[in-house]
Amino acid sequence: MNFLNPQTDVAFKKLFGDDAHKNLVINFLNSLLERVEGEKIVDAVVNHENPVVGILPNEPVILDICCTDQKNNKCFFEIQVMAPEDCFVRATCYASLALGRQKPYGELIPVIFVGILNFDISTDTDYISHHTLCDKETGQPTELSIMHYYFIELNKFNKDLETIDTDLDKWIYLFKHAASLHSVPSAFKEPVFAQAFDRLSH
Repeated sequence: MNFLNPQTDVAFKKLFGDDAHKNLVINFLNSLLERVEGEKIVDAVVNHENPVVGILPNEPVILDICCTDQKNNKCFFEIQVMAPEDCFVRATCYASLALGRQKPYGELIPVIFVGILNFDISTDTDYISHHTLCDKETGQPTELSIMHYYFIELNKFNKDLETIDTDLDKWIYLFKHAASLHSVPSAFKEPVFAQAFDRLSH
């Protein structure tokens, strides 16, 4: 058995861009954001009609998803497997576009950009980074922190099948290694991952 590479547009969209299998992206986002019971995302709707448009021709797929959590709070996610060229500029532009098209401005819904990268953006060893606007003096987020950016650097993720244990570990392992696997590893016993690998199977 062979699996599609989820770092490619077709497989990425097949994995996370299908409303009929929205439980996959819901599980991924809850894992990434470390949502606890009472705050978990419970619904996700992919915007197929008016997606954020790429800045350059042949731009990788950008999934535009509106999510609702258990408190009925809404949040927009822009999710992309990114190319290295100007990735920070692109992420800022995409999040800003998703924020700017909302009206009225007094009822803005937060926008979270998630970039999945097969290149390094820093010299530290952390494979996940979270960025938002903070007060320069106190370091605390402000009311301007309506946009958040999460970057997952696949090259820095070095856990193997014996050491992955969280759902987020498994999602990152899947993104990095799925294309080289020939069967579903025993570590991926949860139904959500069985479904994810099924979506990626040829």
